[in-house]
Amino acid sequence: MTTPTEQRREPNIGQVVIDPSAEAPAPSTNGAGGKAEEEFYNRAKQADELSREALRIGWLGKVWGYSTSAPTNIAGFIAFISVIVWVASAFAPAESKAATEMSKGAFTLITSCLAYIFGAASSKKNSD
Repeated sequence: MTTPTEQRREPNIGQVVIDPSAEAPAPSTNGAGGKAEEEFYNRAKQADELSREALRIGWLGKVWGYSTSAPTNIAGFIAFISVIVWVASAFAPAESKAATEMSKGAFTLITSCLAYIFGAASSKKNSD
């Protein structure tokens, strides 16, 4: 006959039967290890930084640039358009007062923009 303490005794771990269907298999990593995970998070971080930068500069920043380059880019664009207007006014009839005024205005814009661009470039040199 068995005693009550023998009846309550737990089986030894070596005697326990393991049922393989009791646990679900571990999810496959598809060859992704620690290095692949690190690369994934680095790419995600870079994508996030790019999207934040795009939001920060807006659509005007995409066209003109941002920070210190935007004013110079805008002045360059105005100078370019002014050169086109100046050249176009040269082909207008000589008696046309509007063409003469347009030529004067375009030349004034060209020289002002160039002065700004070269003045900004020299001030950047001096500050460095």
